[in-house]
Amino acid sequence: MKTKIVLFYVLFLFGISRANDLTGTITDAQTGAPLPGVHISIAGTKYGAASEPDGSFTIKNLTPGEYLINIHLIGYKKGSRKITLSEPGEATLNIALSEAPWELDKVVVTATRTPHLLKDVPVTTEVITKEDMAATGALTVDQALDSHVGVTVDNDLSGKGATIRGIDPSRVLILIDGHRVIGQVRGSIDLGQISLSNVDRIEIVKGSGSTLYGSDAMGGVVNIITSKPTQSQSLESSIEYGSFKTFDPEFQFEAKRSKIGLTFSGKHEESAGFDLDKSTPHTNGLEATKRYNLNTKISFSPKESFYNDLSLGYMHERKQWIESEWFEPLQKTFIYDDYEWNNRYDIATSHKYVASPKTEIEATLHGSYY
Repeated sequence: MKTKIVLFYVLFLFGISRANDLTGTITDAQTGAPLPGVHISIAGTKYGAASEPDGSFTIKNLTPGEYLINIHLIGYKKGSRKITLSEPGEATLNIALSEAPWELDKVVVTATRTPHLLKDVPVTTEVITKEDMAATGALTVDQALDSHVGVTVDNDLSGKGATIRGIDPSRVLILIDGHRVIGQVRGSIDLGQISLSNVDRIEIVKGSGSTLYGSDAMGGVVNIITSKPTQSQSLESSIEYGSFKTFDPEFQFEAKRSKIGLTFSGKHEESAGFDLDKSTPHTNGLEATKRYNLNTKISFSPKESFYNDLSLGYMHERKQWIESEWFEPLQKTFIYDDYEWNNRYDIATSHKYVASPKTEIEATLHGSYY
């Protein structure tokens, strides 16, 4: 028995000694300033990291070998580097990213409420594409926005709200396909409740949209554009599992036959949460969460100039944490479980008729209950 234990211990130490750590710093090629929130991933593996506020990053426990490192930050050119790790220890990779010009031939609708080329809109408008979301590994809208330059996601008692250029989340309007999202808590929408499973792109208007949308768009507008059926038939699914019992499966089904199209997507998010301070009886950290999203869109086009669609959405969320309160008359602390349930139901219908290249007639109806 002793011989087996010693042998296992030696092999265990040998395995650890051959691990490599990859560290480095990501900076702006023009200014030399550090870039936070850069997504660094290793092709063909699940290893990756995001750069810290000082631009630094660390990827630990890599075995010797050749790796392709992909670097991505919205607003900058994508980069990739090949490295070879041979000697155990720490390897350094410093990268300077150059700004990438936005694709100005994209058609956007949020800034003026009518289709315009991105280069022609009168206010600063930027687009997060489906490819950008995949490159950053984002699963929810807050994660997609968090890696975007000029947008900050605040996580507080009202949830995960978006701040644009320092303007409070209560003054940033959130839309889905041009329809207002309801369910504000203390004035802001919890973007962590909105899944990306059926999202085609996100348009961000960085400037006041009060004239078109009202006073709650003073800081800007975030319009989440959902996908339309384009494939004859396809099914995509994925499952992610992480620390704190995080479990995130999702799927998207898409089909199109002649004049009728269908998309149906679903996502489940579950996490046991964590407690940052075990010395207190209540939860100090992230509460345990379960969340479900179901979305479907049915489209019907009797002819190319006439388009109709019906969208249905459902979100259920349950959060659980431990609270404690000191009761002075009894000189006693009461500890109890606290819960929060949220449900959102959405229905929207849209009808568009294209009379000519310069004339469109569109009617929409949207209802939401939270």
